[in-house]
Amino acid sequence: MDPRDSDVLLVVGDNNTLNRTADGGATWEIISGDFANTSRKIFQFSSVNSNIVWAASTSFGINVSTDHGRHFQLVNPPATAPGGYVLGIATHPDLENSAFITFGVSGGPKIFRTDDLGQSWTDITGNLPNVPVHTLIVLPFDTSRFWIGTDIGLFESPDNGATWAYANSGIPAVAIKKLKIVGQEIVAATHGRGIWSVHLDELPPLEVPILSPILAQLPPPPPNYPLVRINFSTRSAHDSIQVIANDSVIARFGPTPAYSDRMASFTGTYGNEVGVTVIGFSAGVAYTSDGRSLPIFAPRNAYVESFDSLGVQMTGDLMVGSDPNFSTNVLQTLHPYSSGQNYYAYIGPPILIDQTSSMTYRDVALVEPGDPGTSYPDLAMWDFVTVEGSLNGTDWQILIEPYDSRYDGDWTQYYNANSDATEALLRDHSINLGDFYATGDTVSLRFRLFADEYVTGWGWAIDDLEISSSTATTNFVALPTQYALLPNYPNPFNASTTIRFTLGHSGKIDLAIYDLLGRKVTKLLVGERMQAGPTYSLKWNGTDGRGQNVASGLYYLRLSYDGGEVVRKLTLLK
Repeated sequence: MDPRDSDVLLVVGDNNTLNRTADGGATWEIISGDFANTSRKIFQFSSVNSNIVWAASTSFGINVSTDHGRHFQLVNPPATAPGGYVLGIATHPDLENSAFITFGVSGGPKIFRTDDLGQSWTDITGNLPNVPVHTLIVLPFDTSRFWIGTDIGLFESPDNGATWAYANSGIPAVAIKKLKIVGQEIVAATHGRGIWSVHLDELPPLEVPILSPILAQLPPPPPNYPLVRINFSTRSAHDSIQVIANDSVIARFGPTPAYSDRMASFTGTYGNEVGVTVIGFSAGVAYTSDGRSLPIFAPRNAYVESFDSLGVQMTGDLMVGSDPNFSTNVLQTLHPYSSGQNYYAYIGPPILIDQTSSMTYRDVALVEPGDPGTSYPDLAMWDFVTVEGSLNGTDWQILIEPYDSRYDGDWTQYYNANSDATEALLRDHSINLGDFYATGDTVSLRFRLFADEYVTGWGWAIDDLEISSSTATTNFVALPTQYALLPNYPNPFNASTTIRFTLGHSGKIDLAIYDLLGRKVTKLLVGERMQAGPTYSLKWNGTDGRGQNVASGLYYLRLSYDGGEVVRKLTLLK
């Protein structure tokens, strides 16, 4: 947990992944790293800068994040580190680039220190006995003094780890698994002998931390205009606030009290992605929210989606992916889904309507059935799924009567048996959009699952979506030609991702991948002469210029042309 913001939490994930929440567990995202493909990991936020987060498994799986745990990079292992699991991670109270890792392998070094974010390490085991070291703290009032918890009790160093001595301070000679500074107390958690603490007047008292603003998810823009609506709230008072969209300040607010809601807006461009952050300033210090991004899709008169291609243009809470009981990818909820919320999946491109416009899809909805005889909007219908449309992106109209697992007899049987859905349960649905909207209307469409606060079920899976009309084509509405990096698919990606782009003018371009430090990873196109007009695509398979696989993490795709450049973020997961 971030010591400065209890809403930010990291928990262990499978293999090379972590799970991160920035809203106290309301929503979670999967974060990748290189953790030697093991689920045994430990984490530590920097004591001085919460943007720096350490996470490790073994000596060959030490990772650091410099963006508050959103992305991790593998660091160099200590040259003499034993090949075992890391037992503890500690950070320095003053030096943000400094950290410590501890080990317990018999006969090997026990403590290493870095002062350059893991580029190099120094062994400070010194004269310690050959026992596991579980935990370390640096005393903030005298940073040359270290305390460590070992299998045989508490040890101290008065000289930055050059020498160590047993601390005969009243705590038993038992295994100390964790040391933690809490205000003016140092708390020690032991194995089998309880929790101990000591009061030190030299330690500063607890202070209420200043928290960064919370940026809400970005809703899709209105169907007929690429306007991004930005909503955020404060948890602490700030002297001023800036809203950043695509690296430019688009709104400023003066002194703002805690627990305030604010709004801003930004006009994007079709075919590009909008990235937003909010920064609160207090006493000259910047407190930055988590970033949000939103692709802007141009209106179309048709959209066909099997969910098997790399170009799925959907946003929201449902995921595109495989399921062992389906032969192809589907759009789906978590299984089971959570209670007490709405799940939305927005169809990316708004739809241009004529009187023959229709929407078809197949689905299976194993959601909590309502009481016998109930139907929407009866409260006792409990959970339901439906399709909704909007002419302004704010007011939504139901387009198909909400239904639950009672819609189909087989669905009911599977729900009552608490069984997982299968492909054989997919059922056809059809909506005549011309019955709801007039020719020339531009409409946003979304799938919605409503879950009450109680019982849930397996969830919802959707396949074979098609929106068409007798005059429809699948092309975008004609737009001015522009230099643009369109959303790559998939993103995040594993083996490879498809990169798409357009040009504002014919001419030579360069296309390259860069890492977080600005180092060029590989060149995809060099001095390539291309024509304006078409949408170009190519694949990157996550390798560098030598053909070697690169580490998981955040990368930048840069399209350079005569007179400018366009940049987009790519996230590689392994």
